[in-house]
Amino acid sequence: MPRSDARQNLIDSITCATAGFSPPHVQLEEAAVCFGGVLLRANRTRKTSATIYSAFGSPQYPPLAKLGVVGPAR
Repeated sequence: MPRSDARQNLIDSITCATAGFSPPHVQLEEAAVCFGGVLLRANRTRKTSATIYSAFGSPQYPPLAKLGVVGPAR
């Protein structure tokens, strides 16, 4: 669909899966869900909505990472 978040979710997933090959060389050693700009532990993730873009969450556990472009430090 033209206005879905599928493309960004795919880019974020590939970025996380290949993070061990480029600085800062982060190795993810567990199953995870990359969705809606956050990286969540797979065994703590559940579907929270069928109608909004950020449809998955981990209510009892914080995200492993928040994804996106980081601006320069000030």
